[in-house]
Amino acid sequence: GNYGTVRLWTIVSKPQSSRQQQQSSSLNAKCQWSVPVFGSKGGEGVCDMMVLPSTTTSHNNNDQMIPPTATTSIKKPLVLLAGNASSLALLNTNKCTRKAFSTTVTPTISASWDLYHLALRELSKMDSQAKLPARRWMAIHRLTLLGHGCANGESWFNIGMVAKCGWIFVAELSVPSSTAGSIDANQSQTNAIRLSLRIVHHTPRVQCFNSSNERLTMLGGMALQFSLPEIPIP
Repeated sequence: GNYGTVRLWTIVSKPQSSRQQQQSSSLNAKCQWSVPVFGSKGGEGVCDMMVLPSTTTSHNNNDQMIPPTATTSIKKPLVLLAGNASSLALLNTNKCTRKAFSTTVTPTISASWDLYHLALRELSKMDSQAKLPARRWMAIHRLTLLGHGCANGESWFNIGMVAKCGWIFVAELSVPSSTAGSIDANQSQTNAIRLSLRIVHHTPRVQCFNSSNERLTMLGGMALQFSLPEIPIP
């Protein structure tokens, strides 16, 4: 939601008599779980989310699909969420906790990342002097699954990401297959879950011209910044 809280609801339809069906339908909604994904303060909202495939498959050298095994099956899915302050979080709905006297459970946040920091690190490899757009422009508002599979005991997911500034990233998320359905909280995040980011498209740098309409070649100030759309892309 706008305040960073994600809830899972189930809607159950009760059987009714023919007279009741003519009047109105009876639906009961129940909250299965609720979790403040980006912290309890609610300062960051959710831009987009994606349910990762519950069962991953791989292909061999002949492009033949390898049937999933017990280690590649995920009882309940992992959910990747993007926040409007350029945060990413991986929600494990298979591992939930319940507080005393509570009627709902809380899924586990298995990993989180600062996408702004990841993008800044990648940009420095391409251009050490360039400056990233403001954090709000780097928020991911569209997630797309490009591919997934299993290799070397890990489930991997290639994910396309479109930022509000028009930049496009491809991230590779790796999760151990044996723990994908129930990630051990005591396991090091570095060893358990990895996310790498590549910048595949960025807007051009700002170009500066003098009064004679001659392009300035001296780098500095606005020339180190990237052009931005007038409004965030839809």
